[in-house]
Amino acid sequence: MPSLTPRRQYLRPIIIEMFGDGKWRSAATIARELKRDEAHVAETLRLMRTPKTVVTCEHKIQEGVNKYRIFRGSRSVNITDIKLKLLPIVKGLKIEGKKNDVTMSPLTVARLAALLERQIDEWIEGTRSSHLRPDELAALHQGAED
Repeated sequence: MPSLTPRRQYLRPIIIEMFGDGKWRSAATIARELKRDEAHVAETLRLMRTPKTVVTCEHKIQEGVNKYRIFRGSRSVNITDIKLKLLPIVKGLKIEGKKNDVTMSPLTVARLAALLERQIDEWIEGTRSSHLRPDELAALHQGAED
């Protein structure tokens, strides 16, 4: 994995501080606002996209322009948390979605939506403890195994 040169190490915290708000921007826009060389900024952004960094730097191409979206490290969610807590909710919603109007349960959909919202709120707040009660987690995992 390429390492950051001292010059890029210096630019990286500035980019994170000024643009770590999750909005999509081009390297040219970032370079213009920082009054830096676009190639330097683009290479720094490319290196920030590696998985072992403290921030999340996403990339997409929109209308032929490379765009980047940066989130500070505190916004990352562990993949295990996603698999453990969200996949059972998604599976439950898919099950309800396959049912017809007579057998579908609006209360089940509302409960799953509330669990999803509660989990997202937990991640936004940055707490490590689960807001889901043990019986809710157990019920979700039982549903995921069915």
